[in-house]
Amino acid sequence: MKLSVVILTHNSSDVIRGCLNSIKTADEIIIIDDYSSDSTLSLAKLFQPTIIQNKLSGFSHQRNLGLKQVKSDWVLFLDSDERVPGPLFKEIVRVIKNSPYSAYQIKRLNYFFTVFWATNLLSIYVGFIDSRVISPYIECVTNI
Repeated sequence: MKLSVVILTHNSSDVIRGCLNSIKTADEIIIIDDYSSDSTLSLAKLFQPTIIQNKLSGFSHQRNLGLKQVKSDWVLFLDSDERVPGPLFKEIVRVIKNSPYSAYQIKRLNYFFTVFWATNLLSIYVGFIDSRVISPYIECVTNI
């Protein structure tokens, strides 16, 4: 299975390189940019992503715009200040191969508060699934 990553940006020059480095081996990278006025896009272009500029009218609208561009069966949504550690990226690639599930939530470390789960890895064929932890990083989710 192939993996696309959709990243939302706006004046993210301080963080975009770290984000892109962490997912640079994804099959496809799509950036939805809210007309950054800094060097976000020039830095991002080093990773050869698809870049779409669109005025922010809501995060769900931006993500849905990115989702329409996806050419893979799976999409991972990130914000520009997020990173995917190497072991997690390898685990994602392993898990989505022949996956019987349609969505997963990934344990994230929030450096301001605590650990929490967020549903941000989806098959583009989302349906109903059960809930169970399948690795230290990834859990299946229910009723997407």
